Amino acid sequence: MGGAAVSVEVGSATARPSADALLTLLRSLVAERGGDDAWSTVVDDAWCHVTPVGQAIRPQGWKLHVSATLGSAPAVLAGALPVLLDEGCAFKFAATDEVVSQLNSARAPRASSGKFLTAYPAADEDLPRLAERLHRATEGLDGPRILSDRAYVAGSLVHYRYGAFVDRRVLSNDGIYRRVIVDPDGRLVDDRREPRFAPPAWARSPFPDTAGESAPRRADHEPREILLAERFAVRQAIQHANKGGVYRAVDTTDGSDVVIKEARPHVQTSRQHRDVRDVLRSEARLLEILGPLGLAPRLVDVFDQGGHVFLVEEF
Repeated sequence: MGGAAVSVEVGSATARPSADALLTLLRSLVAERGGDDAWSTVVDDAWCHVTPVGQAIRPQGWKLHVSATLGSAPAVLAGALPVLLDEGCAFKFAATDEVVSQLNSARAPRASSGKFLTAYPAADEDLPRLAERLHRATEGLDGPRILSDRAYVAGSLVHYRYGAFVDRRVLSNDGIYRRVIVDPDGRLVDDRREPRFAPPAWARSPFPDTAGESAPRRADHEPREILLAERFAVRQAIQHANKGGVYRAVDTTDGSDVVIKEARPHVQTSRQHRDVRDVLRSEARLLEILGPLGLAPRLVDVFDQGGHVFLVEEF
């Protein structure tokens, strides 16, 4: 479905200059499609919400997220918009460059980072078709891995998870508002937003490879060996952050303790296409200079693995 008539409500007294590029793209692409269908567009301080007029959004279900960087956001939106308009699918996207930057910052919440665009299908059965079309429309563009979701296919910008479509919160006994969804028995349960794919056990996935279940967890007593670069055995996570973790490990070549810093792809990407991986490589070059002088830890190694960059320094 296309739409020529577009109603726009701006959630502040004056339009923000940083909103112009993405919103202008939305209006031009909608206008190009013609047709009699109308779309309602509401812009608040962070998001542009686009909904077919007369269509009620479901309270919860399987939804799609499409990631993007500051540099790729216009191209991702240009690719996704024709698909979403054809499908008559409600969606929202980050309305300003500032919001895109915040979503992809090194210190952004790990569970929500990278979620540039969210699509709300009218039915769960629509997900496989919509995911495939969005994947093809955005294939080859840059975007970070969304940790709370499962990628449609390896390397895709398109991800999916089960959760609320409409924000619903209840006040808990400790005075904190909790986001909730409704289970099959009608009970309010937490809408968990964790930095791992963990849908409710009762949420049957429309994708046959997941069956609505999260990845199996290891038993607490089961040993877990992580070996990086076929050399460094990770023993402990010191810190987790959106840009990547910091780990304590052992260099199996000599038994020495080391610290490993990780940089994830496409996090805090600049318009010059530099991201936290470039920052970590710069840190490695500085350690090469300062380490021998006793002014900084000694650089042990720096390497790429699975698209991530790892810096290893003495403990």
